[in-house]
Amino acid sequence: MSETLKTIGREFIRRPWWTVAFVAAIAASARFAGAFGHPVPWIFGDEFTFAEMARNFGDRAAFAVRDQPDYLSLVTTLLDAPGFALFADAESAYVWIKATNAIVMAAAAFPAYGLARMVLSVRLALLFTALVLAWPAFAYVHVVMTEPASFPAFLLAVWLLARAVERPSMGRQAAAFGAVALCIGVRLQLVVLLVAVPIVCIAAAFLGGERGPGRLRRLLKFGPTIAVSVGLPLAAIGIWTLRGRPIRSLLGGYQGNDPKRVDIGEMLPWLGHHVAVMGLALLFVPAAIGVSVLLRYMRRGGSPAETGVFSVILVVVPLVVVQVVAYASVYGLRVLERNMFVVEPLLLLCALAGICKFGYSRIVAVAAACGFAWAVFALPVTQLLRPPPFSDTFSLLALMSFADRLDVDPQTLLRVIALAAVAVTVALALTRTRAVVWAMGAVLLPALAWSSYEVTRLLHRYSTNVATVLVPRPFDWVDRAVGADARVALLWPADDTPTWVWEQEIWNRSIRSVVAIDGSLLETKRGSFSRGTGDYVPQTPEDVPPEDLVLAPSRWRLQGEPVAEARALAIGLTLWKINKPLRLTFLTTGVFADGWTGKTSEFFAYGCAGGAFRVSLWKGFGSVQRVTVTASGRPPVDLDLRSPRAKRFRFPATPDPATGTCKLTVDVKDSATGDEVSGNGDPRVLGVHIVAPTFEPRS
Repeated sequence: MSETLKTIGREFIRRPWWTVAFVAAIAASARFAGAFGHPVPWIFGDEFTFAEMARNFGDRAAFAVRDQPDYLSLVTTLLDAPGFALFADAESAYVWIKATNAIVMAAAAFPAYGLARMVLSVRLALLFTALVLAWPAFAYVHVVMTEPASFPAFLLAVWLLARAVERPSMGRQAAAFGAVALCIGVRLQLVVLLVAVPIVCIAAAFLGGERGPGRLRRLLKFGPTIAVSVGLPLAAIGIWTLRGRPIRSLLGGYQGNDPKRVDIGEMLPWLGHHVAVMGLALLFVPAAIGVSVLLRYMRRGGSPAETGVFSVILVVVPLVVVQVVAYASVYGLRVLERNMFVVEPLLLLCALAGICKFGYSRIVAVAAACGFAWAVFALPVTQLLRPPPFSDTFSLLALMSFADRLDVDPQTLLRVIALAAVAVTVALALTRTRAVVWAMGAVLLPALAWSSYEVTRLLHRYSTNVATVLVPRPFDWVDRAVGADARVALLWPADDTPTWVWEQEIWNRSIRSVVAIDGSLLETKRGSFSRGTGDYVPQTPEDVPPEDLVLAPSRWRLQGEPVAEARALAIGLTLWKINKPLRLTFLTTGVFADGWTGKTSEFFAYGCAGGAFRVSLWKGFGSVQRVTVTASGRPPVDLDLRSPRAKRFRFPATPDPATGTCKLTVDVKDSATGDEVSGNGDPRVLGVHIVAPTFEPRS
């Protein structure tokens, strides 16, 4: 048996690229299977935007969101669009996207191995590849975003840049620049690589071990790459200027970001926070050794292959981190690990190379470990975990999960880990054996795999909660009611979460336009309903929806006939065939979808000639709740609700002479937050329960 295993092991070593392909296939299959635990997209509005762009491209080859031209990612759109072009239903398209993401992310194994092989043996390069495939960031396989494609594209660019630095032939330089262009096509933020390329060339020329005129000759070899990386952006800016278009529009959907808002003083604390989280992703020790290796390379240079790898990492890692920190300090206001996870494996590679071949400064490694520990002690973990950063910071999510299992405070646990990492780094400084790298792999591989599992489990739960609370089943219920080729307008009230709007648009192709009522939403029509008459009042004539089918919250009743109705835990929706012009016949405000009222709720019956409101009321908490009910044209009525069962009430009302509207107001004297009522953390101010409000016109 042992001889058989040895033979298999030798075969794996003899054919490393086949081994990489085999392991990548296993990783892709496992991640794709895990992605089925995510029933719906939930990172909004990002996932809606990318899904909408892919759908529009698949349907009519247009980069657009809600029929408005837009651009965010060429490659992601091209990868996702076939799902919408090949399948009539959005659920099949979502499965296509998950499968594509799993394959694309697993493809990161190939550039990871190629990059590692430049500075490591075959065995260690395979170990590094396995560690990369275990990275928690692979939990992004289920998202309709750029993260899945950005990981392999970035590693490919780093690998090909390193090869071009090692031997700057025209072919290698062209391949490297092609990989950089691919990265920009995946994610516009990776335009930072255009800045990195000339700096990498200069670093390689001056740190590569050559002296005197040799440096200049080496720098001149990079002339084509430097010329293209500098000339291409200048040419694009020139063309845009001649066409009279703002330069910022080159950034597509990101043109709204204003770099003038970045403040160095505000960046520094966030820089420390991001450094701490990046160290946590590697359990600090490899990160500290990796920093030591890079500083050693700056002092001593290295072989051509080492120069290629270390010079690229030395430039790319700080640039990416600083770019992410600049954005986080102004717009994110949280640790955006999802925008920098692509550089985390690079520090691990430096650590492996330093221990096994290149060497590293023990003193600098210990100092770096102490620096990470200092950043950890300044990290406001409790603040950053409220609410949990499900979409942004997987390292903190894994920490939170581990702390929950141990029943300890996450901040305390993180500090203990950081101090333990300092002690381990000191111990390694006294160790000269290269075998320690296998011990490091034996610790990191299960740690990364466990973190990946925990993060995926938490995201499964969150996605399932979103589906339960905000997405009626079946998800495509609108298409089933009227057909995917129908044209439906959706009305969204600004006092409600837009998440259910995006979910309905993703799953139902028949929804063609969205009207934001009393607010604004990305690329929507805008208007309001008159509280006095119920008439729809558009902001401009173009804001009148042309559709005869209208989807609206069930608390709104439109002038027309209901076609279909669906309900999730926190939202009820009704599809109407309207009688134009668009107007309300009944409106409910101040009542949540689960039947709880706020402190005050109001009901409007439009076009009223008199009649009575009928509502079912029962107490929400306590032994008794006092409620005052006022119907238009009638004196207030005081009620004491004592029974936990619903009781039906009838309140006659007369219309307002000016508007012809009947109104009912329910004021709750005794209210409390949901957390006070049930201890579930619900921040809503709750009153009583109310259900089935109706208005009976006078016969």
